Amino acid sequence: MSDVLVILCTFPDSGQARQIGTLLVEKQLAACVNLLPAVESIYRWEGKTETATEVLAIFKTTEAAYPAFERALITLHPYE
Repeated sequence: MSDVLVILCTFPDSGQARQIGTLLVEKQLAACVNLLPAVESIYRWEGKTETATEVLAIFKTTEAAYPAFERALITLHPYE
């Protein structure tokens, strides 16, 4: 049995988080995704401290599925 992994990832809005989360579950790359709306993020971007309201996605997958999950998320995710 593969080990379970929990992956945290933020999205700019609930529509994109829901769309990508649904796709990853449908492709069986994630077993489940929980979406937490309106998290406040503080981060450095281009030399400045920024804040933003984002949606936090909590993905559950397996160690075996992770490489394909990661490739798909990198391809689909709107952030750099």
